[in-house]
Amino acid sequence: MKSLILFLALFAASTLFAASAKLSNVVLYQPDGVMKERIGDVKTLAAYIQKIQIVCSTSFTSEDSEGVDVVVVLKPGGQSRVWFVSSLAKLPDRSKLKAAIEAIAVPAVSSGPVVFALSYDLNGFTHRLPEAGKFQPPIPADWSEKAKGVKGPLIVPDGFIPYVWPD
Repeated sequence: MKSLILFLALFAASTLFAASAKLSNVVLYQPDGVMKERIGDVKTLAAYIQKIQIVCSTSFTSEDSEGVDVVVVLKPGGQSRVWFVSSLAKLPDRSKLKAAIEAIAVPAVSSGPVVFALSYDLNGFTHRLPEAGKFQPPIPADWSEKAKGVKGPLIVPDGFIPYVWPD
């Protein structure tokens, strides 16, 4: 009985320190045909995204009202890399969350990277809907910084990948 009470107390305390996180959007950076060519079955990608959602649901600890985009790049060979875009002026340390997401087994990818973002609203934040025809996918500050000085426009996302995650 004491063990059960202790467990319930710890469980209740753990929810006090977690942020209220709501998944507001999943952004696919490539068109349908490219995604299907690179990842094959959409169900595989959906299952992978669900694993990320599980990790995120218990890992956001911000007390601030914040919009967070979890930008994920998958490459052939079972590789993944994660970046964050935040509505806050200073990006909170999310190195543990990054490591946890990158530790999830990556689905098979071929013919180039697969890029998507999960947009979360924390603690009452609400992502604004873009005006019709003006949507831009979340671009991490690191991507913009590493692509500075590149002449001409960069195609999102494939144009950025050689600069932010070279082979």
